[in-house]
Amino acid sequence: MYVVINNTTMSFLVDMNWHCVGLRPARIVCWLLIGASCLAAQSGAPAADGIDNLSLAELANTSITSVARKPQRLSQAAAAIFVITRDDIRRSGAVSLPDVLRLAPGVQVARINQSEWAITARGFNGRWANKLLVLLDGRTVYSPLFSGVHWESLDLPLEDIERIEVIRGPGATVWGANAVNGVINILTRAAVDTQGTTVSLAVGNTDRVATSIRHGGRIGDRGHFRVNSRYYDRKVDSDQPWGNQWKDFRGGFRADWRTSTRDSFVVTGDVFRAAIHSAYTPVVTRLNPRPAPVDMNYAPQTRSLSGRWERKLTDSSDIALQISYAGSHRSEVDFTGDLDTIDVDFQHRMLLGLKHDLVWGFDARTSSDRYSGFLTAVILPDHRRDLLVSGFLQDEISLLPGALQLVLGTKVERNSYMTTPQLEPGAQLIWTPNAANTVWTSVARAVRTPARSDVDIQVIISAVPLPNGQWLTPILLANKLFKPETLTAFELGYRFQRARASFDISGFSNHYDQLRSYETGAVIFAPLAGAPPPVLPLRLAGNVYGESRGLEISSGYELTESVRLLGTYSFLNMRLHRLPVSNDQNYRNPEGESPRHQGRLTCYWNLNRAITWDTSLYLVDRLPAQQLAGYASIVSHVGWQVRKGLYAGITADNLLDRRHAEFMPIVERTGRASGSFGRTVRANIVWSF
Repeated sequence: MYVVINNTTMSFLVDMNWHCVGLRPARIVCWLLIGASCLAAQSGAPAADGIDNLSLAELANTSITSVARKPQRLSQAAAAIFVITRDDIRRSGAVSLPDVLRLAPGVQVARINQSEWAITARGFNGRWANKLLVLLDGRTVYSPLFSGVHWESLDLPLEDIERIEVIRGPGATVWGANAVNGVINILTRAAVDTQGTTVSLAVGNTDRVATSIRHGGRIGDRGHFRVNSRYYDRKVDSDQPWGNQWKDFRGGFRADWRTSTRDSFVVTGDVFRAAIHSAYTPVVTRLNPRPAPVDMNYAPQTRSLSGRWERKLTDSSDIALQISYAGSHRSEVDFTGDLDTIDVDFQHRMLLGLKHDLVWGFDARTSSDRYSGFLTAVILPDHRRDLLVSGFLQDEISLLPGALQLVLGTKVERNSYMTTPQLEPGAQLIWTPNAANTVWTSVARAVRTPARSDVDIQVIISAVPLPNGQWLTPILLANKLFKPETLTAFELGYRFQRARASFDISGFSNHYDQLRSYETGAVIFAPLAGAPPPVLPLRLAGNVYGESRGLEISSGYELTESVRLLGTYSFLNMRLHRLPVSNDQNYRNPEGESPRHQGRLTCYWNLNRAITWDTSLYLVDRLPAQQLAGYASIVSHVGWQVRKGLYAGITADNLLDRRHAEFMPIVERTGRASGSFGRTVRANIVWSF
């Protein structure tokens, strides 16, 4: 794949053996639309002064915190990181967080139905993807039930997001368990930046209503606050009487204040509640061999409260303490679950002499859950309290001041599922010969700790009729001795930055061990876990290992003051193997559940000082294990800064296909239906006063 760009021409040639994606005549429209808009824009229209429009140089100098848990320039980070800015979010026209994450290279985002997604980085995608750590202002939001994220419960007001830092690759050295294939840190805006009142409204044929209201004010002479609420209503075409519908409400607040020149405080909190209707097909049994779909009709709820204190001890030393609480309740057709988590996180940063920048800290997290009402599964015990404790130390050593840095660190972690503490070391080397070039390399170990679903669950899978008239019922059995999955990752990256051009490439080689496998046992002619005989047990084990290798590219170029191009591409090659003792027949499924190739080409065009037109082409390779063809999608957004404080836009999404499916889970979602998605159009308006 290569890009050749000059002042008047653009050639973007792709040859990636994309199987089913082929450029049929209808799909060539996307190239014409992007190319025509970019070439026409070279007339030199002035930049849109009324709209945020960061240059490539400004993006490279963006301050980030997720890689090393301290502020640093994006261009100097020793990791494959991509930052989605507030301007990127607005100009994408997206109304949901998962759609925003499609902007990042190396991140696989696939919608399952109207409210659920499969999202991961660098492979192993699925509804219950468990190798991606997600943070909201530094607070983890994953579920201990499966070590993943309920994305439908993370429906944030997009106007309140300052930026999203997306790290592809392990971040366990500073963030700990489950930061295996990547880390996503969502950072919200400071209260001082959201003063006054803002009303946002989006309407469309699928995203029927997405509206939010925010108000910010002062707290005395040194503090600021904001309160906000969001309502979202999405409905996808369905032949079921209840439809496929998702409605939710979120309310929250944030308060920031500085009590002195040395101390600052941040307090945030929110509540969330949703009503979701989708198709659910009950388990096949002898008494019900052809079950009809029923309404899933579930109502997830979350609540959170977090406080953070930062103190500057000296000019070269500071500390931070964060205490947070998160609770959730899920009531579904086949189970009810409650989870409460309290997390205490402390860190201290200090400079030692002229060569050492040291960051250390510890974390303690306790969680309590209770599950009941399962129709086809059992969790034993139904109530559990777990404790996780960890500590980390990372030192950035200046070998050549301003040119060569070595970063060494490790995290030591233990929780209730581990018999021994886990060590997660990492080493990074960054060479910056000049302001335009950065080369970095790293090696790290990361761990995916066992979840409740690995050690405590028994699931009845759909029964299978036998020739003798009996029905064989497979049952998935957890493993109390399930060991942590491990990753050893090697990465190499290069960044180039000039005033009008940027280029970022990273390659990786991941080696996994003790991956989850499903081992078939002998048929049992006795009742088991509530299922009548005969029963076929499938026991969880860690008998799969493998490797994945890949390449991720992000490149930008400013054709004129008004036109900027951004292209991203990612390649992923996975190879999984099973140990000789394993009889798992589906161990290679993850190889075909993430696209081998995917890419994006976006043209950002400021037509004048008030109007922007941004068009993106997305290409996603096929999913062989899902038997899904690849697809091309084009998204076009026109925005108009009507006047100061008033913005309007219109977005057309998925213009090339009338309808396509993005993900159809094989193992983990046998009862729930997937969907296909077609063209959507929505209009939005944002009024600040």
